Formats: sequence, structure tokens, C-alpha cells
Amino acid sequence: MADSDQEKTEEPTERRRQDAAADGQIPKSQDLNAAVLLLASSLALGAAGPGLARAMRDVMGSGLGFASATGLTGEAAVALLRGLGWKTLAALAAFLGAMTAAALAISAVQGRGTFTLKPLAPKFERIDPSKGIKKIVGTQTAVELVKSLLKLAIVGWAVWSVLRTAWPEITVLGAQPPRAMLEVARKYGLGMLTKAGFAYLALAAADYGWQVFQHEKQLRMTKEEVKQEMKNQEGDPMVKQRMRALGRQRARQQMFRDVPTADVVVVNPVHIAVALKYDPSVAPAPYVVAVGRRKVAERIKQLAFDSQVPVVENIPLARALVASVKVGTTIPAELYLAVAEVLAYVIRQRQRAGAGVGGAAAA
Repeated sequence: MADSDQEKTEEPTERRRQDAAADGQIPKSQDLNAAVLLLASSLALGAAGPGLARAMRDVMGSGLGFASATGLTGEAAVALLRGLGWKTLAALAAFLGAMTAAALAISAVQGRGTFTLKPLAPKFERIDPSKGIKKIVGTQTAVELVKSLLKLAIVGWAVWSVLRTAWPEITVLGAQPPRAMLEVARKYGLGMLTKAGFAYLALAAADYGWQVFQHEKQLRMTKEEVKQEMKNQEGDPMVKQRMRALGRQRARQQMFRDVPTADVVVVNPVHIAVALKYDPSVAPAPYVVAVGRRKVAERIKQLAFDSQVPVVENIPLARALVASVKVGTTIPAELYLAVAEVLAYVIRQRQRAGAGVGGAAAA
């Protein structure tokens, strides 16, 4: 096979995409998760910050008050720590809930509704040294290096821009009460998180686009893979041909088994044979139980002779029947009269003989 046939030049098929998604192979960016969490933490702290600060102040006050109490036994200390722990968790519940919701939301968006545990399954190729070396010296390594440098630059820019604005207020904190220090820390800390989050979001959007590009590149297929997948979906032509041949063989065998039940076989003496049966409980008109040409016609005639089924030579009728009927169908309305004459002839012959009539006759 030519080398060009091995190149992955074809767009992935829908089946290829579905299989990749089922295996957990979907484009996703860890940087996008980090950017969303940064912005979510900024919003959550801005909304729940005052309440969280009061709750933590109460927790600290309670702890200091109990710590200064005299006669604190071991059991009392354990109960104190347990109570302080629950109060701390209650104070952080809203913040942690918001962060968890943000993490789940961005993961669901990137996952495109796909849930699978296959990525957690152990794969020995992950510890293959040759693949590890390719990752170290590949394009992905260069991209990750550039991303790391950009992350460092973003964090540095966020810290510098916020501290430059906050420096005048920081320099006078020594003459301010502790509450003012907390307010400055809250104000500019949130500003730092917000700026870093939006800048990081821009980087994450670019990274997500890169991940989508890489994902599509990995899913691309060779021409041979596309052909093979089409065969798998539609069925191998050789197998389908074999199944059709088996179907025709079974239908022919069934047709031969039905010839002895026919009322008459109309022939064009050598090349055509059509076996007809009239049963009002099955169909309102005579229907075909067997039809064939050449060797098949010879086989039908032989079965008719062996089974004492009348064989009637009628060249025009035989030609008209073989051109317009199939096994299991009733005869066309325009042939009713001709077939009725043949059946009437067979009935007369039976009445004259007083028994089954077999062999060839002309009508």
C-alpha cells in the first residue's frame, strides 16, 4: 500500500467521534477550568466575604474564649474542637458550594454531556518510555512551555497592576486600625483575583482552541480506515453477496418443496415452468408456488412428474406468467381467463381419469 494511503487526510466519521467520546477522548483545557475557578472564587468571595469574615471572627472569638477558661478537661477540649470545626465548615459552606458548582459546570460543558469511566482504566502505553520521549521532544512540549511562560506573565501582571494601585493605601496602613488592613486586603485581593481570572480566561480560550485542533488532528483517518468503517457499518460486500446467495438458495429449496402441492404446472416445453395453485382460503385468485427458467424449469417439471402434478404446455401463457409474476404472488387480472381455462382443462382430465392426472398435456 502506498505511503500516501497511510496519511490521515480524511475527516473523522461520526462513528469515529462517537467511539472517541465513549472512550473519554474529548477536547478539554485544564487552563479553562483554572480560569473559571479563579473568576468564581472572586465572585464568591465578593458576595460571601463579609458574612464569611464575621463567621470566622465569631469562631476565633469562641475558640479564644474557651481556651482562656480554666478547668478545661480532655473531653471538653475534644468537644470544643469538634464544635469549632463544624462552625468553620458551616462558615465555608457557601464558598465551597459555589466553587464546587463552578467546577462541575465547566467540566460538564467541556465534557459535552459525556460520562465515562474508561479514562480511569489502567493503560500500559502510558508508561511506555518511547511514547514518553516523544511527548518530551514533541510539539506539545513546546506549546506547554509557552503556556507556562504566559501564565507566569499573567500572574506577574495581575500582581503588579494591583499593587501599583494599592501602594498608596498600603504605605499608610501602619497608622490605621486592623479593620482597615482587612478591608485593603479584601479589596485588592479580589481585584487581583478578578484581573488574573479574566486574563487567564483569554489564555484558556486560546488553549481550548488548540486542544480542539489537536483532538481533530488525532481523530483524522486514513482512506483505508474510512473504507473499512463503511464496510463495517454497511456490511462487507462479499458477506452480503454470500448472504443473498444463501437466501436465494433457501427460497429455491422452499419453492421446490412447494411444487408437489401445486394444481398445475404451465410450461413452455423446455425453457419455462410456472407452478400454480388455487386455494380460496389463501388467496382470491390462483397464485404462484414456483417459477423458473432452463435448469430450474427442468427441476420443477421433474418434481411435478414425480408428484403426479399435471404439466400443461401453453407457450403464450407460460411466457406471460414468467414475465409478470413472482413466487407467492397472485396472477395478474389479465391472465385470469387463460389460467381458468387451464385449470378447467385439468379438472376435466381428472374427472375423466377418476384419479390423479400426471404427465404432460397441451391446452
